[in-house]
Amino acid sequence: MKCFGRFRAYPRCRGSQIYVCMKCEIMDEILNYASDIWCNLPQDLVEKILARLPAFAILQMRGVCKRWKSLIQSSYFSYLRRLNAPNKPYFLFHLTVGRTEHLVTFDPVLEKWCRIPLPYMPPGLDASLVASAGGLLCFRVRKMGIVSYLICNPVTKCCRELPPPLHYRSTYRSPCMQALVVDPNKNTYKLVVAGYSTGRDPTTEVYSSINNSWKLVGNLPLKGDSKATLFQPYSGKPFCNGNLYCRAFLPPSVIVYSVEEEVWVQLKAPINSSVLTPYLVEHHGHVLMVGGLRKAGRKEFSPDSFCIWELDHKEMQWKEVARMPEDMRKLFLQRNVFSKFRSIGKGDLIYFTSASAASSVVMYDFSLNLWKLLPECKLKVGRHHLASLVGHQLVWDRVFIFEPSLDAAI
Repeated sequence: MKCFGRFRAYPRCRGSQIYVCMKCEIMDEILNYASDIWCNLPQDLVEKILARLPAFAILQMRGVCKRWKSLIQSSYFSYLRRLNAPNKPYFLFHLTVGRTEHLVTFDPVLEKWCRIPLPYMPPGLDASLVASAGGLLCFRVRKMGIVSYLICNPVTKCCRELPPPLHYRSTYRSPCMQALVVDPNKNTYKLVVAGYSTGRDPTTEVYSSINNSWKLVGNLPLKGDSKATLFQPYSGKPFCNGNLYCRAFLPPSVIVYSVEEEVWVQLKAPINSSVLTPYLVEHHGHVLMVGGLRKAGRKEFSPDSFCIWELDHKEMQWKEVARMPEDMRKLFLQRNVFSKFRSIGKGDLIYFTSASAASSVVMYDFSLNLWKLLPECKLKVGRHHLASLVGHQLVWDRVFIFEPSLDAAI
């Protein structure tokens, strides 16, 4: 590699000289100075700086020296991470191109796309990502007619296969709702599985990591001949104040599962028929509904706007809190087929996307009241850039919120 800076001559033995680039010399001095600064920083300041790094960057920092590795693995560092770590959830999707599976995520802190390695799967397994929570991913695994679940922490690359469910162990019984609930304080989790997708089956069963076993709990509410089938089969179910919120249809409504009491309740908060493809998300202890809004009397499926509503528990009504700007809506609809519209979110961030344009994602930040079109994904899938692939080449309806964690135990 050529250097085009000015050179300085230094004498060598036998009257010869060596020429050194002055720019490189300055850079060496800067790097040595920076190294001295890091070596002389107070220990508590180093700990706070490391605690603010993204989880995947911290894994790389473990290889710097033994002192940093010991610090990162300590319980005190875990405490610092809970206080200082970036609290912005990643946008994650499970992508199938041909017969190849991929996990692709957007990091809102570094504002870039990256690929997450899939966990090791024994040969002959058919696995699909069905849930994500607290830094853990849950895969539904099918082999020889038997269903089981695989829990994985992609940051630490630890995996654990759960025992087969009691009721939903057959591949012929495909549940509509599969949700992961993680307790970060106790480092435990529960997996809730419910709703047979092709029949009126109200059975619900829950796996507990404490007991390493499944148990049948309260049934789904079914009325008459209607099916309280849970919607959004491949999207996250918001967990808020001890409850799981899921959207049902026939009639359109919200069903709530109490994790502690192990019962289902139908929420008496009707969803307006003009709301197209509503999704539920969690926002700092509040339940939000995200969807397209169509004017009364219109038969076209294309929405006139995209809105966010908050559930008022006192009046049991959905009240609008944000609306996508018109120029952003037009740009989003130009790049997407609305019939494949998806939305997912948690905390301050809500993501809008579609199956027809893999890298076209709109993000709304509550804390800044900012709508933003994310940069195109430049990652390659085989010989193609992900941004160049279109809907018929992708199976892209499994979108999730991902919160990288070093501490989430499987």
